[in-house]
Amino acid sequence: MQRRATAGNVAGMPMLSAMIRNVAITGSSDHITTWCADRQGGAWAERTVRSAFPDKHGQGRPPDARLRELQALQARGDLTEAEANLLRSRLHV
Repeated sequence: MQRRATAGNVAGMPMLSAMIRNVAITGSSDHITTWCADRQGGAWAERTVRSAFPDKHGQGRPPDARLRELQALQARGDLTEAEANLLRSRLHV
């Protein structure tokens, strides 16, 4: 009976083949650990930095929170009616 390869089994094969070939040629697996650690460290740094900074224009906040903030600014007199309407249209609230 013939076994069918699934996408999950085949996807990592080129990378694994390249790693095995590299170890066979150089005789050392040290650089593989470094490469994997650099790759994982880069992914971790990217996630950490993205979570540290808020989304541009407050898009990550719920619409009701953005609307309350606009109303507070308008109540304090920091925004005119026209400015508040413009911001509502830009923020889609």
